Amino acid sequence: MSAYFTSPSKTAPNTFVDQLFDWKTTQPKKFKSASTGILARPDTPNDAPRVPELSARWCEIGVPLADLKIEPNDNARIETQALYGDAVRVLCTIGDYHHVELRYDGCVGYVKDSFLRPQSPPATHRVTAPLTFVYPCLSFKSKPIATLPMNARVHIIEEHEKYMRFTEGFVHREHLASVDFREVDWVEVAERFMTSPYLWGGITALGIDCSGLVQAALRAASITAPRNAAEQERSLGWAIPKDSMLSRGDLLFWRGHIGIMRDSQTLLHANATTMLVSSENIDLVRQRYSQNGAGDVTSVRRL
Repeated sequence: MSAYFTSPSKTAPNTFVDQLFDWKTTQPKKFKSASTGILARPDTPNDAPRVPELSARWCEIGVPLADLKIEPNDNARIETQALYGDAVRVLCTIGDYHHVELRYDGCVGYVKDSFLRPQSPPATHRVTAPLTFVYPCLSFKSKPIATLPMNARVHIIEEHEKYMRFTEGFVHREHLASVDFREVDWVEVAERFMTSPYLWGGITALGIDCSGLVQAALRAASITAPRNAAEQERSLGWAIPKDSMLSRGDLLFWRGHIGIMRDSQTLLHANATTMLVSSENIDLVRQRYSQNGAGDVTSVRRL
């Protein structure tokens, strides 16, 4: 059992709360080490501790939620996050951290060694609720041993009337769906995050940013999306005139920000003004952003 999943009698060495107060900056550049030929940061000494056998392998995230940090230390800011079951490729190892690349979206960052595990059997199900508890037994009265976020992937080994069991414990079956299940209304998925706290770099209901909200909702609908707003503006859907009649699911972009139209007048977005995922009148949002220096909408894209 992973150290992150603990029995009720033990205390987890690292909790979600520990991870909620990091912030991300820009993605670190990647360079090849002259001595090893593997990717490393330019300031990495050639004799830095490495794990060659791990560097040659794909691994996966073995904790509910893992920060990918910009530097290999506990106090570093986060670049993004990865979920239980996400596959990662180890690029190099520095002390207790591995520099990894996420298979899902190609993001890179430093993740703790204890957050990784060898690849397990392919996932059979994924989490569809914003958050769900993992229980040690078939009783909702038992003390949860962990919390899994939406889009976490698990390999089910037992099925019961109300619960399904994976390696670490039991999850309510209504909070799971087959990995092949595709949400029909991705905007409705985004609406499930309403009032979740804003967190730069976050991708879950525990804390999420504007582009993380879009990516998480689209991922539930089996639509692959880049991680940051600038890349989403370049690649998602197709551009329509900025003065078009807006429809549900249209994406509005500002410099460094993205929001989702719930209807022709209402924008859903994770934002640093309310510090929540909030639903607001689009005219008021545009007026506020123009006044605070963010400028007007740079583009509108339709999926």
